[in-house]
Amino acid sequence: DGKTPTPRAEGDPTASHGLVRVGKEFDEGTHAFNLTGTSVKREDETVAAVDDARYRRNGYSGGFDFMMNFDDRNWRVSGSGVGTFVDPVMDPIDPTVSTDKRYGTGGDFDFRRAGGNLRGGVGFRWEHDLLDPNDMGFMSAPDEKVFHAHALWLYDSDGEDKPFNRAEINISGSTSTFYAGNTGYDVETGEKAWEYDGDHHQHTSIDFNTWGQLKNFQQGWIWVGHRFEGTSKYATREFYDPFDPPQYTENGNEQYTRYRGPLMTSPAWTGVSFGVDSDWRKPWAIGLDFEFGGNAQGSRHREYEANLRWNQSEHFTHSLGVEYSTNDEDAQWMDNFANDGSQAGVPGIGGIDHVFGRLEQETWELVLRSNILFNRDQSLQIYVAPYHTYGGYTDPRWLATPDSYDLRPYDLAASEYDFNYGQVNVNVVYRWEYRPGSTFYLVWTHGKVRYDERGARGDDDWQAGWEPGFAFGTEPENTLSLIHI
Repeated sequence: DGKTPTPRAEGDPTASHGLVRVGKEFDEGTHAFNLTGTSVKREDETVAAVDDARYRRNGYSGGFDFMMNFDDRNWRVSGSGVGTFVDPVMDPIDPTVSTDKRYGTGGDFDFRRAGGNLRGGVGFRWEHDLLDPNDMGFMSAPDEKVFHAHALWLYDSDGEDKPFNRAEINISGSTSTFYAGNTGYDVETGEKAWEYDGDHHQHTSIDFNTWGQLKNFQQGWIWVGHRFEGTSKYATREFYDPFDPPQYTENGNEQYTRYRGPLMTSPAWTGVSFGVDSDWRKPWAIGLDFEFGGNAQGSRHREYEANLRWNQSEHFTHSLGVEYSTNDEDAQWMDNFANDGSQAGVPGIGGIDHVFGRLEQETWELVLRSNILFNRDQSLQIYVAPYHTYGGYTDPRWLATPDSYDLRPYDLAASEYDFNYGQVNVNVVYRWEYRPGSTFYLVWTHGKVRYDERGARGDDDWQAGWEPGFAFGTEPENTLSLIHI
């Protein structure tokens, strides 16, 4: 899930890490081929002191990548491949947890025209569902095969007296399937509740965008995209088996086995966005961006953004950005409940009720940046970004059929999930290059976070909505760092 693992004893388990990369370039860099290998070997006697399963395993990976250019680099073929091998160590808390070795592969292949005014290419990418390089990196969602293609036309006036300095038109499309299938079982009876095969369709989309810069350096762009009806395996989230008792760590923390929910249909979606920017070379420059989208089930998204830049001098530049968006989502996941039979006509799926609601959400964001160049060796960067979003839920419904958009009414106090969330982030970075190639960075980070939910407050009069300074009154987290490079 991307969170930093928390050891149950002080320090991480003793481990040996290895990394090797060798390669060769040919024909003055026109072609290249590289090999990479990694390894993580943990000492068994120290593994028992850790809760997180990712710290109780050995991992190895190997891969290659290549690039070949032709016709004076106008045509290019490139690709890569990787294989991972994960060897879990026995769980000291629950010896029944599988220690089966896991193997996975992934890679990509790309063929394109990379030179000239008319460019384009096709490609293929795959990620095996057991591809797992998390010991040396991070991959959030393997298990897919993707085919993609694009065509690009470039225009450059080459300094001639033309209306446009530069312009481009791009058309792209992609389609993806799941790499592997999956099966879900009833949490109480153990009977099969849902199933899908490998190569099940996931998403197909097509996009068109164009951009142009006028002779006076003002510019604008337009994007139009359509995502056809597809499938999501993440919409129903993960859940814990209510009949599976937890295991307890030495710290007394509960550990549950997590299970993936069934597939759910993603309705077709169409979006359009456009924007304009004035001449960035002038003392004052402004940019405006707009985005609108919606799906076949009535979801709507609107986003408005304005940016103001002040080029005070060659030593001082400042910018202020304001963004406001509304999001009306027809089916936003709310929770997964164990089906206890208390709601008539709601059998759930595999003993679990996957519940969604209509969400009406608004978001405000402000970003302030200042760059101060004292001299070529010293500078100061300031970043301030308050953020506030709030939303309310209505019309709770449960998913009645796996791999569908079959949503039916569910008896739930949806307003208990209404929320307010705010944060404030401040970063200040002072740079001092005291001699060529040697630099000190003094970094101060200041953060505040606040989250309120009606159900947690137990206050019927509480309302989700705009609240100036919502996060400013909370206790901050401050960090001061000195970095030398």
